[in-house]
Amino acid sequence: MAFTKVKKNKSKRGRAAADPIVTVSKAHMIGLNQAAYEAIGAPAHCYLEWDTDACLLRIVACTGDDPNSFPLGHKNGTKFGARQVLRDLGLDPKGTTRQFPARRDTRLSLIADLSDMPAAGGGIVPMRRTA
Repeated sequence: MAFTKVKKNKSKRGRAAADPIVTVSKAHMIGLNQAAYEAIGAPAHCYLEWDTDACLLRIVACTGDDPNSFPLGHKNGTKFGARQVLRDLGLDPKGTTRQFPARRDTRLSLIADLSDMPAAGGGIVPMRRTA
């Protein structure tokens, strides 16, 4: 018997993007691709800043001591739940995952332009808290 090596088909799936990208998923999660995560120094936590006039989201690396920090690099990888944050900002993914190119602002921050994100409108019903 003679064995021959099987060549792997090249597919576009699974390739990492070279440019930093911020993703807002339909499950109301904000995620960073590997390039974006490394651009801010691969932190354990980050916090968000919002520019209302220009619809810009700034993601800034921080320590876990900050009360407004979101954990990164743990069980969920480089994404975190942001349902209430998106509601407070008046943004709604409308059932689709959206990707936004990000640019480096400082050594520890990225800026993503979310102006293409649809507004939440008046139909938002606050989540009910369970006992």
